Amino acid sequence: GAVLQANPTAMRRTFTLREFGRLAAALPSPRGLPALEGLRARVTDVADQRGVVSAGPPRGDDIGDPFGAPFDIARACAAQVGAAVDAVLDTLGVRGSVAAGVVKGEVYRTHQRLPEHDGRTDAGRLGQAKDDRP
Repeated sequence: GAVLQANPTAMRRTFTLREFGRLAAALPSPRGLPALEGLRARVTDVADQRGVVSAGPPRGDDIGDPFGAPFDIARACAAQVGAAVDAVLDTLGVRGSVAAGVVKGEVYRTHQRLPEHDGRTDAGRLGQAKDDRP
């Protein structure tokens, strides 16, 4: 929604967590730890599945909002997020390396602010091509 309204060119690298996993399910599993360019290529491969892979049921890629809901609803939403994140990490071939913070010898500071202090994290720019970074 809002990301694509602000920057329509981001469509090729913008997904919901569950959409990314659903699209990636059609791809072969990655081999070995990818370098940064390999991760970018994998995001492109996933984006290429749009229009090829069935869209699924309406709102099927959504994750519930537990705000104000009972604890069991919040727990179910957390499980949805956890499963979706695992699918993304598996798709990128980095699940085991994320805990160490290293992918193919490159350290990612996923929670540090970028130099521009624009509020996004390094991880939020992982799929962004070099030529369209601010």
